[in-house]
Amino acid sequence: MVQPLSFEVSVGNYYRCDGVLGRVMSFVEHNVVLVKFDPIKDLVRYKIHDLEPLQFPENTFRLKDITSLTEKEQEIIDFRFNAIKDLLDNRQKGNGFEKVKSRAQELNVSYTTLYRWIKKYKSGRSKSALLDVTRSDKGKSRIDLQVEELMQDIIDNHYLTPERPTIESSYNYLKVKCDELNLKPPHKNTLLNRIRQLPDQQIRSARFGKKAKRVFYAPSPEGYQEAIRPLSVIQIDHTLMNIVCVDEEFGEVIGRPWITLAIDVYSRMVAGFFISFDPPSAGSVAQCIYHAVQPKDEWLKSMGIEADWPVYGLLETIHCDNAREFRGNTLKNACEQYNMNLQFRPVAKPEFGAHIERLMGTLSTQLNSMKGTTRSNVTSKGDYDPAKNATYTISQVQKHCTIFFSKIYHTKEHTGLDFGYCPLLKYKDALHPYNDSGLTGTPPLIVDQHKFRLDFMPMFERTIQKDGVSLDTLTYYSDTLEPFIKYRKSENSKASEKFIFRRDPWDISKLYFKNPITEEYSEILCKDTRFPPMSLWEFKAVSNYLSRQNLNRIDTQQIIEGHRELQELANEAQKTQKQKKLAKPFMRKPGHHDPTPAQKKQVCEEVDDWRSQIDPSEITAFTDED
Repeated sequence: MVQPLSFEVSVGNYYRCDGVLGRVMSFVEHNVVLVKFDPIKDLVRYKIHDLEPLQFPENTFRLKDITSLTEKEQEIIDFRFNAIKDLLDNRQKGNGFEKVKSRAQELNVSYTTLYRWIKKYKSGRSKSALLDVTRSDKGKSRIDLQVEELMQDIIDNHYLTPERPTIESSYNYLKVKCDELNLKPPHKNTLLNRIRQLPDQQIRSARFGKKAKRVFYAPSPEGYQEAIRPLSVIQIDHTLMNIVCVDEEFGEVIGRPWITLAIDVYSRMVAGFFISFDPPSAGSVAQCIYHAVQPKDEWLKSMGIEADWPVYGLLETIHCDNAREFRGNTLKNACEQYNMNLQFRPVAKPEFGAHIERLMGTLSTQLNSMKGTTRSNVTSKGDYDPAKNATYTISQVQKHCTIFFSKIYHTKEHTGLDFGYCPLLKYKDALHPYNDSGLTGTPPLIVDQHKFRLDFMPMFERTIQKDGVSLDTLTYYSDTLEPFIKYRKSENSKASEKFIFRRDPWDISKLYFKNPITEEYSEILCKDTRFPPMSLWEFKAVSNYLSRQNLNRIDTQQIIEGHRELQELANEAQKTQKQKKLAKPFMRKPGHHDPTPAQKKQVCEEVDDWRSQIDPSEITAFTDED
């Protein structure tokens, strides 16, 4: 049995709710369900992202990471995936039994083998699920052939009908037929698995009609996927924000931050974003994707914002440009692992990124009204000095963007949507449980959010030595690494085995070691525990600073001291600049000179002459009425 990386919420299934087993009885909204706990009769409301999948049985195996596959395993996966890829593509027509049979003849395999590969791929939601594993029930009897035929007959003539009977109804019908024939009925999940094995197009055509199938699986021109439901297509890109930010402590100018934005093309909802002073990188892309897939309730609550931002769950296709940060193996492998299609825009065709470009333009217009804006061009800026007027910190800009997206942009009528829809209404309406079209549903949820984030972080392969693992002159160690020190696959191997490590570019004080046996991450701290949390870019700045000091060898202690010196130097410069600002109102303007004695005498004579011309009798005191 495969342990999937994601899971879906559906009526009738059991999940863990606050650690207790409960059954989903119905949907209230697109992201709210009613759960029943036995023996309690009352139903309890839960948001679907608060549900957890059931604990997997002991014989469940974890999917292997794409990056840890052998060359032979990668060849098997590629062959099997290429064999069924066209059969999985929901945009193609004619994906029925005849197409599966024709494809099987081309590859000289049985059509049941192709169906088995399709089923394995869908159950694990990853290419690595296509690997063969040893069955825990090998040698035991299988389902009776007569029961198998009976199940197929009920699926064809009962479940796949316009009346759209439920799986529960079909299973009850199966039990009645088995009882009539004195056969032992299979478990309900057996019938469910047979139905899941069927092509999606066949199910939708039989239960909803050919018209609904055509609308749902209509092909898009030139192979570029269209957005047919929420999260089916996400566009992502970076831009340098048109606002100058100041630091949190002294209010001194730092510079313009970068923002990485992701938009859901179907609804125009902002799926996620990430703001940083660091230039665009694979790390900023990972942070943006992580923000897009995770529920945002707690994040909004942490900033004191009350808003509805229901975008979360696995993304189907990610559209991006051809920049280097999108072309790395880390992003490619992580997307493959979670069954997300990474698609690059055609070169010199900006219209394929029009939605994200318009969103960035809308955000730029919004920022033009803030203090410290750089405006859109030199002409519109005029004599305005952004640095002199800058008052926002990067955290305040992040909160400003969050309020703008969640309370204004999402709730305002969008000209690109039909029927006067706003993005929020378009998104929620498509995922509503009572949507008569039957074309959409809640997106798959991430089983392990922490693991998902790390899977998209930059990856490194390193051997493990007695003193630990070395990366960029830093050494990391933990007792977790001890069993793998100088590990070799066989006695004849000359070189030590390399293992997978991940690193967060915004905190290089620790690494994350992926255990090749459990496929789980463990935190590995820097061997020198005095090493502070530091971003990769801060580390490089400190290293360059020390190099200019003509040091022959740079160790951890020198890096710590260098970081402290640079911080003290920055603080001193900020304090000096702050003192200068405070003193400015009392300083004379440039070009001002003290008057000479002759000039002073002339002024005094003019004042005396003015006084001699005033008649004292005409001077009256001010009263309350004045």
